[in-house]
Amino acid sequence: SSPPRVGGTVECAVYITMNRDTRTDDKAKAIVADLSKNNDARAKQIRLAPLPLLPDYFANRIKGISLDQSQTMVSSLRQANFLDSETHLFLQDPRLSDWRSILQPHVVGMGDSLVADESPISEVLNVAHGMHEMTRDGVEEALSFCMKNTVSIRSECRV
Repeated sequence: SSPPRVGGTVECAVYITMNRDTRTDDKAKAIVADLSKNNDARAKQIRLAPLPLLPDYFANRIKGISLDQSQTMVSSLRQANFLDSETHLFLQDPRLSDWRSILQPHVVGMGDSLVADESPISEVLNVAHGMHEMTRDGVEEALSFCMKNTVSIRSECRV
């Protein structure tokens, strides 16, 4: 889809995509190339790699999960061979693997159902794997790019 327009023109367009989501990544790449080629907008694609599940991963991304809980959850996933021993990346697509049986004992009392598209833990594992439609990662870079380019556009229009 095309980027939103302000007053009939596009000032800035940023697409944040995940490397493993090749369909979305390819679409965004084509849109950015088209916008840039035609000088329709200042456009950028921010491509995000999969994220390592370090001991603080869950605590940093989900309110209410302590560092101790996060460390225990990551350790359990590592011991069950869900994580690469060197890169700490999730080895299988979380949508297709049985990680829930490993983490279920750790979420008792947390109120997390572990149900796909409802569970915060499920969602952040999809982000870690690099196959999710949204993430907080890349947002600061995107906003900075738009702020810089919006200011440039406005200053070019001054008399």
